Amino acid sequence: MITILANWVSNSGEYVLDKTLIEVARSSAIADPGKFVGQFKADYFWWVNLIAVLGQFFVVSRALKYLGVGTALLVLPVVAMGGALSIVLFPVLGLIRVAKVAEKGTEYSLETTAVNALYLVVSRDAKYKAKAVIDTFLVRSGDVCAAASILVGTHLGVKTYGFAAMNVVLTATWLLVAWRVRALHLARSGAIESRPLTAASAATST
Repeated sequence: MITILANWVSNSGEYVLDKTLIEVARSSAIADPGKFVGQFKADYFWWVNLIAVLGQFFVVSRALKYLGVGTALLVLPVVAMGGALSIVLFPVLGLIRVAKVAEKGTEYSLETTAVNALYLVVSRDAKYKAKAVIDTFLVRSGDVCAAASILVGTHLGVKTYGFAAMNVVLTATWLLVAWRVRALHLARSGAIESRPLTAASAATST
């Protein structure tokens, strides 16, 4: 569910950014709209990757250490929800860019690491079978959900802030799912940590 919702929100957010960018390029008195779009996207990807790299080097390990894996999973949906809410209220290009840079930078660093850390407390089958399904079929399922919602939305004439409002609902759902996964992860981690103690106690009693 996290994978599907994360991809859905990310792709629909990219659509909001690109649609707004094209509208600005067409409506503004820009001599070369193609160059403007190219420079904008280059700058956008530069900041996304810079934040992702800096986050991976200086933030992720500390976040996982002090927050834990489960709580770290809550960060991205909160960031994405804040960005979507801000776009609903102020659907301007500069704000959309800041929101998406923060979202993608967090996704590529903290979220990716936290999601993969979930597999440390699951069985071998989950690592090598379920993960393969999640990383292929469910990732694509999220993409399909985003494509379908964009197709229907554009057919109905939904504005960019309408897609942002949809993302608010999706991120709220995502946050609830992440909270449940956090509880499951804490329970599984606690069970694993208690096994050596139980074995030691049994040996002492014997």
